[in-house]
Amino acid sequence: MQQIDKIEAPTVEYFIENYLKPNKPVLMTGITDKWPAFAKWTPEYLSELSGERALNVSRMIDGDYVNSVNTDMKLSEYIDALKSSTDKNEKLYLGELPILKYLPELQEDITIPDYFDQTEDDPKCFLYIGQHLFSQLHYHTCGSAALAIIKGYKKVRLYAPDQTRYLYKQPWYSVNHNMSKTTKNEPDEKQFPDFSKAEYVDVKVSEGEMLFIPIYWWHAITNEEFNMAVVTFWGEKLFRRKPPAPLALDYLSDVAKDAPEIASGVFNKIIGRAS
Repeated sequence: MQQIDKIEAPTVEYFIENYLKPNKPVLMTGITDKWPAFAKWTPEYLSELSGERALNVSRMIDGDYVNSVNTDMKLSEYIDALKSSTDKNEKLYLGELPILKYLPELQEDITIPDYFDQTEDDPKCFLYIGQHLFSQLHYHTCGSAALAIIKGYKKVRLYAPDQTRYLYKQPWYSVNHNMSKTTKNEPDEKQFPDFSKAEYVDVKVSEGEMLFIPIYWWHAITNEEFNMAVVTFWGEKLFRRKPPAPLALDYLSDVAKDAPEIASGVFNKIIGRAS
């Protein structure tokens, strides 16, 4: 896949049939630019409204989310730190912050589109604020996501699930098994020789645009300039959306090497269900 579709606010039916069901990413316009947040949210506005709120912020060496360290910081202090940051190595990142839990006064500025299934698990909105930062390659295991840019832009690199064999995922038994060991868009060829074989598509998501990221799609995000984004996650019942065969077989192959008795049990369960 060399590019993805870019469409103006589709109907719910069109989105479900053409993108949600086939698990296909799409860039959508004409949705989030109508949110109150789009007009209201600026660094100054957030600092004035909620600046004294202590939030969880990650400190990491650029791109290495797995080994990041969490710290508490007031929102206003975090925004000021981004403005004055000169450290080219250690990065601060406010990411995956549940808005309703930590900044409920901002929730009314967001309108969750009807595209997201609200019958099984209520969609949850998370705030992301960052700059000059690479977000490590990963995929979501329990549902799909929609990345909406409020200010600035993000560059997203997407890999379909069938490219998993090239992406040097963390061990299957790791708590971070859905993340890559790589920490750059173009990893070292000696350390990761097969990575360059993977096919990908690059997408720039700008203010007022929303990127649908289907479950099991790998993605890495580059934050070049200051940006604010809201990511809506909506869950799917466990195993309702089974992992695509190439991704599942890649993990099962690793399990077979490390723990053949476990792999045998999984295989027998699969055969038993199919018979």
